Amino acid sequence: MLFFKKTNSIFLFLFVLQLKSQNSTIKIPVLENNIHNFESLLLQEKYFHTDTVSSNKYLKPLSKTKKYSPIYEGWPANGYSNFYNGSNSKSKFHYLQSISKAKALKEESCEIWTQLNYVGYLYNYRDFTTMTPNLLEVIDIIKKHSPEALILPGKSFEKLGWIMQTLEDYEEALKYLNLAKTHTPINTTAYGNKVNYGNYNYTEGTAPRRNLLIKTI
Repeated sequence: MLFFKKTNSIFLFLFVLQLKSQNSTIKIPVLENNIHNFESLLLQEKYFHTDTVSSNKYLKPLSKTKKYSPIYEGWPANGYSNFYNGSNSKSKFHYLQSISKAKALKEESCEIWTQLNYVGYLYNYRDFTTMTPNLLEVIDIIKKHSPEALILPGKSFEKLGWIMQTLEDYEEALKYLNLAKTHTPINTTAYGNKVNYGNYNYTEGTAPRRNLLIKTI
């Protein structure tokens, strides 16, 4: 009997803890570096599935700050994508709103994030026709900036690396995966993953070249 009481108490504690977590709001950072502010916010992203009440409450602080409006639109886009597990009109609407708001702010670091966020969505659901021009546009913008001007550069370069690998542009893929590794803290799981990604890309990229050489001979 005592065991069941303890079990029920633990379950109730965890349930209350979950409710508190769901009903919490995002914490707006006050760092001196604007890019670090964006990064701090993006690391707080949560998915609420069909719980729109908790989602709206969590995102509410973002609605009060104009410079974070691209994230305020970008996260629901990701949320709908996660919920539907496929392309959908709601995600597309919010992704395009997110990009539009970033361009209006003339904040290119934020614009790059919104573009990559949308490109990642298109890549996940294999809409390469729509993805390609958006991908080329964001790559062109990235080339004009140093990696330090990007928001979460490690993750950004990693995303580009995987996309380029899928498109079988292995040299570009390796370039971006190496940049991802360079801009990820050493002795972290993320760093180890990026080393593995680079090795995998090298293996995938050299096999077609070896086959081509054999055929030529």
